[in-house]
Amino acid sequence: MRHLNRIYLTGKGWMFEQDNQKIVRSASGDKLLAREKGYEEFTKADEKEFAYAKSWWKEQQSYWATVRRAWDDVFAQKETVSLKSNLNGKVLFEKLFDLGDQSVKENVTQIKAAKKHVR
Repeated sequence: MRHLNRIYLTGKGWMFEQDNQKIVRSASGDKLLAREKGYEEFTKADEKEFAYAKSWWKEQQSYWATVRRAWDDVFAQKETVSLKSNLNGKVLFEKLFDLGDQSVKENVTQIKAAKKHVR
C-alpha cells in the first residue's frame, strides 16, 4: 500500500486528508487494486453536548469491559468464529446494547453479567 495521510489544524477543529493506493504485489510487479481519496472534517463541539454520553458511559463501562473480556475468551479458544446475522430479529450490536441497558437496570455485577449474557 502506498499512502499519504495529513492532518490539518483549523480554527474550528481539524481536517484529515488521505490519498491511498491499495497495491497487489507479485513477482511480476505491482498492480493498483484501488485508490482511496478522502477528506474528513472534525469540528470541536461544546463539552456540554456530551453530558448524556458521559453519563451513559459511566453506567455502562463495566458491562462493556465484561463484553470485551468475553470476546477475548472466545478468540483465545477458537481460531475461527462464525456469527449469526441476527437472533430473534436483532443484530449483534442491538442485542449487546439491550443487554447493557438490562444490566444497568438490574444492577447486575460484572461476574453475573458475564455468566448471564455470554455463552
